[in-house]
Parts: sequence; structure tokens; C-alpha cells
Amino acid sequence: MLRGKESRVPAVSVLLEEAASRLAAAGIETSQLEAQVLLAEAAHVDRAALLAGSIDVSGDVAARFDARIARRLRHEPIAYILGHKEFYSLDFEMNSDALIPRPHTETVVDTALEFIAGKQKTRMLDIGTGSGAIAIAVAANAPGVSVVATDISEAALDLAKRNAARNGVADRIRFVRADLFHSLDRAPALGIFDLLVSNPPYIVDREISALEADVRTWLSEAEVTAWTFSGASRPKPDSILPRTAYWYWRSAPGRILR
Repeated sequence: MLRGKESRVPAVSVLLEEAASRLAAAGIETSQLEAQVLLAEAAHVDRAALLAGSIDVSGDVAARFDARIARRLRHEPIAYILGHKEFYSLDFEMNSDALIPRPHTETVVDTALEFIAGKQKTRMLDIGTGSGAIAIAVAANAPGVSVVATDISEAALDLAKRNAARNGVADRIRFVRADLFHSLDRAPALGIFDLLVSNPPYIVDREISALEADVRTWLSEAEVTAWTFSGASRPKPDSILPRTAYWYWRSAPGRILR
């Protein structure tokens, strides 16, 4: 723990060992790696420089590190603490206004890019864009695509807009506030799309208590709403997609409805 700015700052190895021990005691499985990442970020160096032992930790760095460890001990996701996350080899700003994209979400981007491949122009609709990860990753890898990305949250849309600018695709993505198809049906027409994608939260209420602490603690009520795909709740994209179009709606890890 931090001894105060006036006291002697422990060596890097000692700081890392103490922090990793505290994280492990809190049930964080990758405690050593996360301690290294958080200290490197606090010191404004990369992890390689940290592990090479080429830095001296000042009192200010130790204080920033201690504050970050305290946040992680409360099971705040590390992407929120760092303020960014890599997805599909792109860097995204991250905060609690949107869920953190998971590695398996990249399969949605892969599938969309497979459909787009060879087409000069494609219009894509991304429902529930969150941080904008899917829309932006597709746009960044398919110059001929134009995207409309929707979300019910204004804060999430603001985050997605910043991420689009951050990754150089803001001119090809239009962000619209909408609650699934409900708002789209009542709003001015957005036109016809060739492709619809979505990766909505798919956590049902009865499973919340069994989630990892990182997820359970930091999900808002809106983000844990149960999503079902049968009967009246099944999405109906017929009004905005031609019969020849495809739609990809991720309803669970590893499962994409077509």
C-alpha cells in the first residue's frame, strides 16, 4: 500500500508483488498481469519498459497506481480504469456509459465483412451500438460501407461518436437515438439497408447472480434486461431490409441468428 509521498517508494517489484497479492485476494484471476498493466499506465510507460526495470517510481506514480488498484479491488473493469480498449486492432475510448466489447464480438464483425466483401457500396444498420465497436470496426475495414448506428442511450452515442472520430470513420457513420425497432418505426425513414447487425446484452435476470463480479457489479439496470427472440419480442427487420439482405443478431456467445 501507499506509504505517503514523503516516505521511500518501494521498488517496482515490491509494488507489483503487493498489488498482485491484494488483487488475487479479491478473486481477480489475472492479478499479476493486471498489476503490471495498471502500474505501467500510472507511470505512462509501456509494460515492456516496466518489466525491463528501466523506470523509477516516484511518489506521484505510486499514488496513481494505488488509486487504480483501489478501483480494481472494487471490481471496476480494467478497461474503464485505463479508459480505453483494443477491439479488432482498433483503439476505443471506454467508460461506464457502454458495455466493454468482448473478443467473441469480433465474430460479428467478421461475418459482416464476409457479406460486404466484393460489394462497392453497402448500407449497414447497427442496433444497440454502445461504444460503436462493431459499426466502427466494419467501417474501418470496408471503405465502401455506410453505417447507421443506433442506441437508446445518449451518453453511449456520444462515446461512439468520439470513437468514430478517433478511428477516422466519423464521416461514414450516422448515429441515431432509438430503442430497438420501436423508435425506428415511428421516426423519419432511414432508407433501406443491405445488412443489419446487433450484439445486444443477452443476460437473463435469473443468471445475474452467477455472473463474474466485474460484470455483475458494473452493469446498469438497462444493460441486464432480458433479451428473448421468440414470439412478439423477436426483432422484425422486414420493413427496413430488402428480401435479399442479411441480418445478424447475436443472441448468445458463439450463436449468430441469420
